Amino acid sequence: MLEWSEEFSIKNLLLDDEHKYLFQCLAIANRLANSPIENKEKLLLALINRFLEYTITHFKDEENHMQRVYFPFAEQHKRSHNGLVNILQNFKIDSKDTQKSCEKFYVFSKNWLINHILKEDKRLEAYHSCLVDAGEIPYSLEQQTKIMALSQNIHKIEEQKHHNYICLCPTKVFEVCDSLHEMMQTKQTFLRCKACKQPLVLIDERLQEEQYYETLTKKYFQ
Repeated sequence: MLEWSEEFSIKNLLLDDEHKYLFQCLAIANRLANSPIENKEKLLLALINRFLEYTITHFKDEENHMQRVYFPFAEQHKRSHNGLVNILQNFKIDSKDTQKSCEKFYVFSKNWLINHILKEDKRLEAYHSCLVDAGEIPYSLEQQTKIMALSQNIHKIEEQKHHNYICLCPTKVFEVCDSLHEMMQTKQTFLRCKACKQPLVLIDERLQEEQYYETLTKKYFQ
């Protein structure tokens, strides 16, 4: 029997707890498929409805989390969610062979949980861990700007106010759109220059102060 373990954790307490509940539903599906229980058709129908209702709630929480961390594959992930909901809504119980329906639902829910958590949600964890642990946005300025424009439906991102950033490349200045600048400053994240591989640093008046310049040097360039 497949049970919850730390290898399924995506390092988010709320989403992990919701995944644990789905594993509890899986345990019930396993008992229905492999144990001599009365009223299986009624119990299976109740389980499917419970699984459906809870996954809808879980998917909303997960999609909100993806939006908060600017997950670049959010739309693809959401389509996967919609696909599961559609399957659950159309799952048919064969009243002439309830046992077969129980086994079918157990295999489906088991395979889905493995693929959903270990493949899709682990992808989300890997992306978010990079933001949380390293503070580095794992994309170029150009790519991250495109990602933000798509994920936030910003149609004219080029018309936003821009902020100037520099790296260690001589005379090179990067124009960062206001949405991305606000995210970087608020979340204390950073981008790297593709050429010199050093972080981009906002140009402001404090760069003229020796102490502030030394602080930045120690933080980013050593």
